[in-house]
Order: sequence, then structure tokens, then C-alpha cells
Amino acid sequence: MSSDEKRIRKPQIGIEVEADEKALFQKVAKARRLTLSALTRLLLLDEARRLGIS
Repeated sequence: MSSDEKRIRKPQIGIEVEADEKALFQKVAKARRLTLSALTRLLLLDEARRLGIS
């Protein structure tokens, strides 16, 4: 891959959770047929909309 073709890295957010919390969050994401990151993004966007934050 040339320098012109390098992939731009997307910004990330890290959160600290307990192992049992992570397992629960992954089960919820799986039940919704989403990745954990997609579920997190969806929930945060829904909360921002509910609060009228843009």
C-alpha cells in the first residue's frame, strides 16, 4: 500500500468496563444484530436526539 493509499484511521472512544458488563453489552449487540461499536453509536445518537443535542 503506497502512502497515497493509506487508510485514514477513524477517531475512537475507549470506555472502561468490567468483564461481566462487556459480556452483557455484547449479548445486547448480538440480539440487535449489531456490532458493539454500532450499538454504542446508535444508543449515543438516540440519547443526543432525545436531549435535543446536535
